[in-house]
Amino acid sequence: MLGSSTMSAKADNADNLHDYCSGYLSEIYGALDAIDDPLIRSNIEIFFNENFENAKYLNYDLYYDINLGQFVIDPDKQDLKKLKKTNYPNFEIMILNSYINDFLLDSPKGNFCPSFGDNCSESSFEIYFKAAEDFAKSWGFHDNPYDFLHNEFRSNQCYSYLNTEIEKSSFTKNLNVLITLLLK
Repeated sequence: MLGSSTMSAKADNADNLHDYCSGYLSEIYGALDAIDDPLIRSNIEIFFNENFENAKYLNYDLYYDINLGQFVIDPDKQDLKKLKKTNYPNFEIMILNSYINDFLLDSPKGNFCPSFGDNCSESSFEIYFKAAEDFAKSWGFHDNPYDFLHNEFRSNQCYSYLNTEIEKSSFTKNLNVLITLLLK
């Protein structure tokens, strides 16, 4: 597999794996999130349901308060007509959750490196962008996202960071942290 063999050469220690997976999962999320076709998105959800126990339960409707620039933690206590409803399917929840928890907030080099460039070495950036390059090469090698997920992503070391133990309010809080960082 193109992506997994390339990464193995670079991910020879924990810091390299951290930097690599930070870039790789960011690229995976960006590519899958951009897909609008309902059938393709459904096939992506099916892949995650087939490969992760309880993934079928991860499908959250979140409500965004445009005035606050944040998702509402407890929508039951809000006037939903004033909020923008956004659906997050299993694959978006799992990838974002791992990206935020494992790579953005729990960085061995200090928070946000290399995703947001805080306290990063040149090698951190190189590995981060190497992951993006590896992803682009392997993504373009496949005819459809399901094929990519099944043949490349599943064998990639970063895949092991995904899990389904994701509680909705914790996910929403962490997503708000990411939004805050993105809007800085």
